[in-house]
Amino acid sequence: MTYLRLLWVFFRIGVLGELAYRVNFIVQLFQSLLGLGTALAGLAVVFSHTDTLGGWKPDELLALVGVYLLVGGAINLVIQPSMERLIESVREGTLDFTLTKPEDAQLLVSVQAVQIWKLVDVALGTGVLVVALIRLGEHIGFWQAAAFAVTLLAGGAIVYSFWLILATCSFWFVRVENILMF
Repeated sequence: MTYLRLLWVFFRIGVLGELAYRVNFIVQLFQSLLGLGTALAGLAVVFSHTDTLGGWKPDELLALVGVYLLVGGAINLVIQPSMERLIESVREGTLDFTLTKPEDAQLLVSVQAVQIWKLVDVALGTGVLVVALIRLGEHIGFWQAAAFAVTLLAGGAIVYSFWLILATCSFWFVRVENILMF
């Protein structure tokens, strides 16, 4: 329960910090819509010349684009900005302030930055996924949805672990900001 409360506090701080620059929402919305439009245009060009792509139908690939946007938005919401800030705090020597706090240090560095505008990507990905599933005519039951959610959470845990491994390289190497691009 303490972890959820702490996550909520950092989320509120992220909201307050980002609301100071409201034009960022419009820019993020434009970037997200441009990325979605580019992906859909690419699919439209490919499927204007063929009916399937490696056995995938257009609506199945649309669902894949939705999952990609959903996962990318979730990663960029908390994991990426927090790991970037961890690397920066190690380089600048300010990690000591986090380590002396009474909460779990790994939790603190894992949720210390929240980019709330990435919720746009999560919403767009969810919307695209729902539209694709409706167009496919698939009936998704409770257990299938639960299995999908558990799979997404497991994938998120794997991605988080990999990013944490990369971020811990900053303890041994001084300038590793670009390692996160991998």
